[in-house]
Amino acid sequence: MIESSNQTEMQVFLIDHQLILEITAIAVLMADARKLKFCPIIYEQYKMNRLFPLLVQVILFSNCQTDLKRTPNRISVSEQQTVLDAMVSNMSASITDLTEAKRVPANQFLLTTYYPLTSDELQAMETASKRQGSFATGLADRIHCTLTKAVLTNEKNEEVGLIDTVQNPLYLQRFGLWDYNHQTCQNLGITLQSKQFFSELKGTIQLKLQIDQVSERQMDIPVKISINDK
Repeated sequence: MIESSNQTEMQVFLIDHQLILEITAIAVLMADARKLKFCPIIYEQYKMNRLFPLLVQVILFSNCQTDLKRTPNRISVSEQQTVLDAMVSNMSASITDLTEAKRVPANQFLLTTYYPLTSDELQAMETASKRQGSFATGLADRIHCTLTKAVLTNEKNEEVGLIDTVQNPLYLQRFGLWDYNHQTCQNLGITLQSKQFFSELKGTIQLKLQIDQVSERQMDIPVKISINDK
């Protein structure tokens, strides 16, 4: 991490140095160009041919420098662990809204959970409300889910397999914000698809959760659902 930070600082320094050189070159060219003002046509052509490429370079370098400074803030490891702990303790299996509406054998179900918003997310939400803008948590995009094991059976005690999650990766869906125990929380869900249809499903699913490939938690989620659940 230290080496990466030093490389970034060096890159910013090189860009700043290059910007100074480019701006100095433009100043020199403009000074030389003033000598040609006695002939407007030559003067304008001189400016376009000599100054335009340098101006483009300055704009590009400025954008690069700005992009470097836009590196998103990383939440602390302790905050990451808090989020993962909350997700693990609140994770449960349930049927989908479509299954609840139709009450017919299904081949999809949900894993749902939630976590209290981090301090940065709460601050962003407050800022958005003051500006009458919209707000969406960004942390969910940084949480990676991996299915490590699944042992499931249907109502006939037949083994039920899940669709390959390597070719069909799992991802977290945002299900809106809600207050739990006086805390604003982000509801999340993972849709899983089975190879066989079921009316009842029971067993265990093992998941691994990671944030920024730094913090991770592995959990066993008990599954006991029915298409008649409410």
